[in-house]
Amino acid sequence: MRIDFYESGVGETTIITFPGGGIGIVDAHPSAYTSRPDIFQLVEGKKIHFVCLTHPHTDHGRDLVGVFENAEPEVFWHTIPDFKQFIYRACETQQFFPSPNREFVEKYQQEWANVFLDIFAAVQERHIPKRQLRADLQHETIDGVEIHFLSPEEKITQDFIEKYAAEILKADPEGGDPNLLSAILALRYRGVVVILGADALKRNWEDAIKRFRTKGLPKALLIKVPHHGASNAMELRHGASHRDYLEICSRNPIASSVIFAGDAKHPEPRVYQRLTEKTHAACLSNGLMNSRSGNKPLSVRLPGVRRGAPPAICHPVLSYEISENGELIKLTGGDCSTCPNAMPQRLTAAS
Repeated sequence: MRIDFYESGVGETTIITFPGGGIGIVDAHPSAYTSRPDIFQLVEGKKIHFVCLTHPHTDHGRDLVGVFENAEPEVFWHTIPDFKQFIYRACETQQFFPSPNREFVEKYQQEWANVFLDIFAAVQERHIPKRQLRADLQHETIDGVEIHFLSPEEKITQDFIEKYAAEILKADPEGGDPNLLSAILALRYRGVVVILGADALKRNWEDAIKRFRTKGLPKALLIKVPHHGASNAMELRHGASHRDYLEICSRNPIASSVIFAGDAKHPEPRVYQRLTEKTHAACLSNGLMNSRSGNKPLSVRLPGVRRGAPPAICHPVLSYEISENGELIKLTGGDCSTCPNAMPQRLTAAS
């Protein structure tokens, strides 16, 4: 089994190649620096077992529209609850509420509808089966690879729906955080576990770690770092009782971690320090630019997308393979310990 993590600037693209040659796509966003090949080059002529949109943020799904319109995936995995109900309820509600409620609904409509309405429309038009992922589902097996779903818990999804419904009626609505809907996938092949953490937050990981241990999975040798190395996905308080995702990563041998980073805020210095201390960490783009240098995140039209000043590209792609003998092998790219783009002075300033 092979996993390719492609540099996508502000977003993420991950492609899994199964032992039989078919692929799975977990999120897809084009690279602003054209270092990632066109999505059609990556999928052309290949059997697509599934396409997974881990959560409803555009920096994880922009390229999926073209995949559904031009290829034939076997199934679409997503975590979006009651999609039509969300969209149409927002449309119907918008006309009745004055500002700021109308502004909230408009933002809500835009966030859920712009890219994702196109995705669901393409899925519907091509008659592609859909499956909403939840942590209580049985694992899938493809070519001997087990895919376990560790997040989101149904309670988190229901809380998210109720919060959105309640916010529409409030005088000063805020809305829920779509990152709470993030799927966490654990892939197991030949005794080796890989975790794809999407943008899952601390609350997701508390439940996901319990699921991980209940399933009796061995500690992971590779993790896609959640939420671009943000602090809201890792427990950083000293002596805190809550566990974070590094608890289910191997110490011996030491696990590898992949960070999709690329703006002045991500990865957060303390998170990055933990990752470099406890894993072989590697960035797809240099997210350690000094935020005090005047590089302010640029405003963008679509919610869910962050944009900072262009970072140096550490690696256009990081590729790993799990061999038939159960070894994790890095095929391309180095790690942060040897990368000239890493900026340890930020860590010193933050400590």
